Parts: sequence; structure tokens; C-alpha cells
Amino acid sequence: MDRRGISLIEVVVALLLLAVGVLAYAGSAALVTRLTAQGRAETVAARIATSRVEHLVDWARATSPTCLDPRLAAGSARYGVFRERWQATGSGSARSLQVVVEYPRPRGRGADTTLGLLGCGS
Repeated sequence: MDRRGISLIEVVVALLLLAVGVLAYAGSAALVTRLTAQGRAETVAARIATSRVEHLVDWARATSPTCLDPRLAAGSARYGVFRERWQATGSGSARSLQVVVEYPRPRGRGADTTLGLLGCGS
């Protein structure tokens, strides 16, 4: 028996395989987009935390003796969808710093915490 051409079953199988491949690609593209947005938010949160730590150090160094600025104790700020809060605890020659930055995620909110130690010499 001489067969020429493509049967209907072969066409259906080929289209089914193509559809599965396209759906897999679309799903992975959506995942990549979500992860990129999440990475961007985490990067901005890290920049906000770094900036706050720099401000806390500047405030601590601006008084004599150091670490007496009342803004060091605790505070909060909001930058669009990003919220930050900070506090410095301890006394004497060192303060423990904690900066928490919250940001939106595809499913709820995320938060990054930055911890540090601030020396308070005279």
C-alpha cells in the first residue's frame, strides 16, 4: 500500500504537541515576569534600607557625644508602596540597628530586615 501525504491523525497529534509547547512557553514567560518584578522590589527595598542606615550613622555622628539624636530611637517612613521602620536599641558605646522595609509581592507583602551595630564613641 502506497501512502502519500499526511493523515488527519498525524495533523491532530502535531497540533496537540504544538499547543502543549506554546502553553509551556506562556507559563514560563509569566513566571519570569513575576520573578523579575519581585527582584526589582527587593532591590529597591535593599536600597531604602541602605540609605536609612547611612542616615542613622549620620544622625549619630552629628551629636556630641555621639548617638544622642532622638531620631535614632525609632521611626517610620513611606515611599509609595514601600514602608520602612527602624529602631536603635542599647546604650553606652554601641547601638543595635534594625531597619525593616516592607514591599508588595504578587501574593501579599514581603519584608526585608537589615541589622547592624553602631559604635558610639565620644
